[in-house]
Amino acid sequence: MKKRICIVLAGILVAFTFSRFVTPSALSQTETTVVQPVFSGEERETAIALFNRVNQYRISIGVQPLVWDEALYPVARTRATEIVVKWSHCRPNGTYPDTAFKENGINRKLLSENILKYPLSVEHGFISWYHSDSHRKAMGNKNYTRSAIYAFRAADGQLYVAQEFTD
Repeated sequence: MKKRICIVLAGILVAFTFSRFVTPSALSQTETTVVQPVFSGEERETAIALFNRVNQYRISIGVQPLVWDEALYPVARTRATEIVVKWSHCRPNGTYPDTAFKENGINRKLLSENILKYPLSVEHGFISWYHSDSHRKAMGNKNYTRSAIYAFRAADGQLYVAQEFTD
């Protein structure tokens, strides 16, 4: 059941993303190792600005803003680097994203993530998530109270972003 859900979610996300952001050359990527990013101040500022934009949305729909959780930051970093290798909510090793939480000592029942590739701006990234039902639901879920975002520009020049949520 989990595999079916992961495949369906990945399909929806890929279809949405490919229709807007992915170039044909990106489709032929065959890299199999995880990229270790260099995280600059600008990229951290982008992550925080996107986090704040998500919180603006939450407030606008009457939901408490998320709290930045540094414990989730390594999970977001792991997932952001993995989506360079495999653009999916399923990890390159074939496991589900919840294993990234567990590997970082986070054992919660409520977990979710939003991933993003190549936003032109913070607002563009937010709008991309907003126009996806599953991503919008994650952003506005009142049961998620904690979050962190990691963003970095990979060697291919594209910006990769992962936002992790928990209760």
